[in-house]
Amino acid sequence: MGEDPAFLELTGALNPEFKPIPCRTVINVLLKFFREERPILKKILQAIPGKICLSSNLWTSNNERRYMCITAHFVDSDWKLNKKIISFPMLEDESFNMISTFEGIYNSISRWSLNEKIFTVSLDNALSSDVAERLKEALFSNASGLGKQLFCVSCGTHIFNIIVQEGLNGFRHSLKCIRKTLIHIESCADVQQKYRELCKTEGIDFKKITSRLSTSLEYHFSHVGCSSTISKDLNWRLSDSSYEYIPTVLDWKNAAIMRDILKVFYESTKLCSRSKYVSSSSFFHQLSNICLVLSKYKTDPSYASIIGSMKSKITKCLCEIPVALGLATCMDPRYKVSYLEVCFEIIYGYEETHRPGGSLEVVRIALKELYDEYEQKLVGSLPMESTVAQEDDPTFAIFATRNRASSQSNASELQSYLDQPSLVTSNRETFDVLGWWKTQQINYPILSSMARDLLTIPISVPIDAAFTTSACRH
Repeated sequence: MGEDPAFLELTGALNPEFKPIPCRTVINVLLKFFREERPILKKILQAIPGKICLSSNLWTSNNERRYMCITAHFVDSDWKLNKKIISFPMLEDESFNMISTFEGIYNSISRWSLNEKIFTVSLDNALSSDVAERLKEALFSNASGLGKQLFCVSCGTHIFNIIVQEGLNGFRHSLKCIRKTLIHIESCADVQQKYRELCKTEGIDFKKITSRLSTSLEYHFSHVGCSSTISKDLNWRLSDSSYEYIPTVLDWKNAAIMRDILKVFYESTKLCSRSKYVSSSSFFHQLSNICLVLSKYKTDPSYASIIGSMKSKITKCLCEIPVALGLATCMDPRYKVSYLEVCFEIIYGYEETHRPGGSLEVVRIALKELYDEYEQKLVGSLPMESTVAQEDDPTFAIFATRNRASSQSNASELQSYLDQPSLVTSNRETFDVLGWWKTQQINYPILSSMARDLLTIPISVPIDAAFTTSACRH
């Protein structure tokens, strides 16, 4: 842009003394800045007290070049959630495939020397499972414990979108009729006037129809509040013309139901996409709200098939329980295991939740196993005998041995935390869960370290930070 003739003409008219900066100079300055900042960020990433969670999403530019954005998510020493784009490679292959995606992520991890710091990776495309398997083998080839099981985390908003698209397919005809009708109203003055009068009669605010809004579902659903009387009157008015997309009463009803369903998806996606707040602990909470809204219509014969297909998508997407997100829920003092149990009963059903080996037991076992790993790593594994042998006073050595045995018989940090009642907050959406754990480090030194890593996990792959939405195409 700096050397564009129109831009030069504009700047010359505004300030004749302005001297344009050549593009090559701008590029050199940016590269110099990058080379200076890269080692600083690398030092920060190496020094953070916890693990790093990666997210990766794929993008095709308008000129058909394919890129991948890799973002590092971490909690710093002040317990603030951070995210930094660490790589933006252009993929050489003509299409996104498993090999190129794996190599792009793994090479980025190696260049930043993060092999020992990675906790999870969140991917947003159909290749995620294959890529994750290769990354697990490369990063955890000799590792034991839960590392491999927790490593791959599906993008929550991607799951929500799959479910929504399944529902929209069932209502597509009704939404098409309403969409085209509102566009028709815009182009016909007397029909628009009639519509304004009908809205006024029913006490509904009339919003001016514009070309921009006529393609917005949000705008369409704002007019679904029309009663069946308005629908009939409006349809009668349209029937005088050759217009063919006249919405029926059923079409308006379908749109009203879809608006109800889309509202909970919109709220869930918005909450899960917040980059400055913890989202991993709220995934099952949001999914439970979605399931409850769908359950409102499952007994209606007219919508049983559509709702059933949406529920099937949920089952398919969560055929393997996202254990890492279940553990993150447990690390939120507002929720813990008891709240996760309620969510599982709503999502999976009572029997699947409570059966031996069911969803709740899987998370309980993983919670204890992960805590044991952190305890061993942070406390150390010196044998008690060697510690006792260091005591010069034999009587005090016996006392120290009994004291340790007594402390080990007491409840662990994990059990002590779970035994406390869930935290009640005045505003759940603004609650700072990381700030809470920051104040609890003395009480729960091991558990707070575990919570730091689990609450770092992103469940929405950030795209706005690196791409323009107009050019983003998967």
